[in-house]
Amino acid sequence: NKQFLCIPENEVRDYLTTSGTLGEPISYYLSENDVKRLSYNERQSLQICGINKGDKILLTTTIDKCFMAGLAYYLGSQELGAGVIRTGPGNIKYQWDMIERFAPNVIIVVPSFLLKMIDFANENSIDLSNISLKKAVCIGEPIRTNDLEYNSLAKEILSVMEIKLYSTYASTEMMTAFTECEFGVGGHLQEDLLYVEVLDFDDNEVESGESGEVVISTLGVESMPLLRYRTGDICTVYRDTCNC
Repeated sequence: NKQFLCIPENEVRDYLTTSGTLGEPISYYLSENDVKRLSYNERQSLQICGINKGDKILLTTTIDKCFMAGLAYYLGSQELGAGVIRTGPGNIKYQWDMIERFAPNVIIVVPSFLLKMIDFANENSIDLSNISLKKAVCIGEPIRTNDLEYNSLAKEILSVMEIKLYSTYASTEMMTAFTECEFGVGGHLQEDLLYVEVLDFDDNEVESGESGEVVISTLGVESMPLLRYRTGDICTVYRDTCNC
């Protein structure tokens, strides 16, 4: 997909690949301004879910392996003025050691991995009612049903841990994240970064509350701008303004 590259390669500042969920990973490229845009995107996303300067974030997402999400969260946290504990994925004992050492109040985590951390805590006499974590930004897996209720994964976490869960949705090609606010009624569109259509099988916009394919046009991207790019993702769209 290098044919999509719209700048000379000597102006590329970061090389990425997608996770390859449905096949071979896709190569992706960022210019200097794209890196700044990515940082701005994630700062805005973190602020949407009430994370502010001075908060401490346990980042369990890798920032290596050419992966965008971890880089975005790190850059956005720095721009926001939040502290970051870069534990990365895996090694559950290490996660709890760092929680005890630095007392983060936010964790960025795949929800099923958070469940594994809970199991480890229960097996090792870690008191979940007396930990510093208050918010979890959940990535990679849904925590809500189509009617915006918590799904079984979220309910299992909340049954044993007093923590506020925030759902997110994003993809490398968007370079933009949809993050929930405190009202928990879906990920919020950052209108200055992305133009979104949600289309039915006949390429017509679906009504509010209905589902369709997410089709995106990126705004402000230099390296690989996309126009009406079909993501293959299906979402339910709500067009009302959120109470936040």
